[in-house]
Amino acid sequence: MGVAERKVREKQRRLNDILDAAEEVFFAADGLQASMDDVAKKAEVSKGTLYIYFKNKKSLYLGIGARANAVVHEMFQSVLDDSKSGIEQMMSLVDAYYEFSQNYPNYFKIKSLSDGMTAKAFQEDIDDPLGQQCQESGMACANIMCSVMERGIADGTICSRLNPFLATALVWAQSNGVITLIKVKGEHLKNMMGISVESVWEEFRTMIRRALEPTGPS
Repeated sequence: MGVAERKVREKQRRLNDILDAAEEVFFAADGLQASMDDVAKKAEVSKGTLYIYFKNKKSLYLGIGARANAVVHEMFQSVLDDSKSGIEQMMSLVDAYYEFSQNYPNYFKIKSLSDGMTAKAFQEDIDDPLGQQCQESGMACANIMCSVMERGIADGTICSRLNPFLATALVWAQSNGVITLIKVKGEHLKNMMGISVESVWEEFRTMIRRALEPTGPS
């Protein structure tokens, strides 16, 4: 291994170590109140070293957001099945995203935050490589959904009048909203209204499927 390659690997290792520490800090109670000092202390690096890798706390969130996107991407890939129709695969993706939110609740929270950060960063033309990485990894997940949407339109199981990209964005946004509702109001719905979390998700799945399926002549 050459000197240059060794330096690149060492830089990546240090970056990952800092992100590991940032996850511990941010995932703790009141993590949003954590400081760069807290992360530096947990990572056992100087604050100056921390700023070499991450220019601010937002960059740390974006780095963790990219990790969250990688998990979503892997889960999406795992449920793709060409033997299923487009609509069936789309519902599998919707369920995989819900499973992600349940199995990785902290990543889901950070992902929601980092998605907003990347949008704002690019609107303001902020040059942040981690913002680019986070946006690209998020788009990779969206592209899987969009491809499945197009497959469903082609095989006739998804309404041909839908714009695949817009429909994907709407399904993604609605899924985030319902998952957040479950997380924030799930106990209230159960205790005050007798509505279980399971029934909320099943009703949502039914609504999404009906919205995507063909309802008449193209």
